[in-house]
Amino acid sequence: MKTYTKIPAVLGALFGGLMSVWTSAQDLGPNLALSGGADGSSKASGTSYGNAVDGNLQTYWQPRSSSGERISAKKFGGSFNTVIIREIGNAVQGWRLLNHDTGAELASGNGIGSAMQVYLGNVSMNKIDLMIDSATSAPRIAEFEIYNASGGSSSSSGSSSSGGSSSSSSSGGSSSSSSSSSSSGGSSSSSSGGISNACYTLATDPNVNWRDSSELDTDQKIVKCLSDTLGRALGYGENALGGYDPGGSSKLTVITKNDPQGRSVEQQILDAISGDTHNWIVFDKFDFAQETEIAMYRTHCGDASVQAAIDGTQAQCIDYRQWCAAKGYGSGQSCLDEFFNERLNDKNLPIRNPVIGSNKTIDGRLSKAYFRFSGFAIGKDSSGQPTQTAENVILTHLDFRGAGHTEDHGLDPDMIRSTGASHDIWIHKNTFDTTGDSAFDVKVGAYDITMSFNRLVNVKRATLHGSSDSRTINEQITTTMHHNAFVTTDDHYSTLGNTLRRVPLIRRGTSHMFKICS
Repeated sequence: MKTYTKIPAVLGALFGGLMSVWTSAQDLGPNLALSGGADGSSKASGTSYGNAVDGNLQTYWQPRSSSGERISAKKFGGSFNTVIIREIGNAVQGWRLLNHDTGAELASGNGIGSAMQVYLGNVSMNKIDLMIDSATSAPRIAEFEIYNASGGSSSSSGSSSSGGSSSSSSSGGSSSSSSSSSSSGGSSSSSSGGISNACYTLATDPNVNWRDSSELDTDQKIVKCLSDTLGRALGYGENALGGYDPGGSSKLTVITKNDPQGRSVEQQILDAISGDTHNWIVFDKFDFAQETEIAMYRTHCGDASVQAAIDGTQAQCIDYRQWCAAKGYGSGQSCLDEFFNERLNDKNLPIRNPVIGSNKTIDGRLSKAYFRFSGFAIGKDSSGQPTQTAENVILTHLDFRGAGHTEDHGLDPDMIRSTGASHDIWIHKNTFDTTGDSAFDVKVGAYDITMSFNRLVNVKRATLHGSSDSRTINEQITTTMHHNAFVTTDDHYSTLGNTLRRVPLIRRGTSHMFKICS
């Protein structure tokens, strides 16, 4: 609780309705208030409480007087950490945020303006009150927004709290403190809400590598920071913690281009996702500051059958561009088509999507690594029956790029496949571009899965929920899909159409979907 930062008026005006879509240093996520309701102490003629939670900056709530008034957001889901208040004008002088359920004061300050952001830490309540203690005239509140944001931001100026920090950094990278701010608890090295300045820096600064923090000096501390700044899934996948173990056994794996054991990037990833121990996997910020291609098929390039299929060497298999140059296929789409969709289009080859074990997170934040051709399987199946079940898996901020559309490819190169009755899975803020088969399928009874804020570009068969009408195990599929964007670019419109296919295709099971863009 705690402190707040004012978003510049120009940016507030430009981006007011879009703040919950794609953000950078601080991941706001969806505006939860839009799914709830509102009430208050009074409303002036022609205004409504609901105007403050409708996502429209042109409408507003205005009370009948300038002091002792209240507007409340309610029934929005309970857990959150960030509030943004958008006032039309600058009438408000004194304000407080209260937990309506308990009456506890969460934050207070002087002045609101066009966009004031308050970071409260992880809190849960059914209703939150904005109290207008004083104003120069009856204020106009355009939006009362609520977020469960990833990453923290706090800048103190005229705010007070009963915990938190007297000095903290804003999401813009600046820091400030004010003689009019006060606190009765917390640490001067900590930003508000339990996310320290060290954690915020680690999660957002590309110049501070994952093990370079003097304060976050153990795997458990680093992984907790990454988990806290990522936030939690909404919907069926809400229990997914991935590689974070609250019991203290979290392991951090940093993928590097200079592995002390001499392993390739792909082999490091393969080793890290195996087994069921808690493992949070990230990519070295400096090694992957530039675009770097990762292709999991490369772990099979030493196999004689793979080399025979491409009529090439192990080195040419690992670097398919080298193979294309030697064979005269150039370096563009014709190279990808010939290598991946012709030579490797054989179900008898040993190449398969690597299987992720339980309690794993693959986190691509602050990395420009991307996966070519295929991705990962969460769990395994055979003939429609589970053979290996994984639970508690998070895949986030990853970039998947296919090799072109080939339906029913022999190697079934899905990017993410949840199967084998696996469960508690969160697929969040990934990008899928021109994938060969699906972006993220759900098969063979996988359940309790959330897919959120993913972007699919020119994906022909996007996401399947149940691979057969006859498999009764698919009745247990439960998924939540929200804020996913399905995009067809102009140059693919004639072949793919407007909304692609399988967005999603559902066979049995239950899926909750909202805020889908196509």
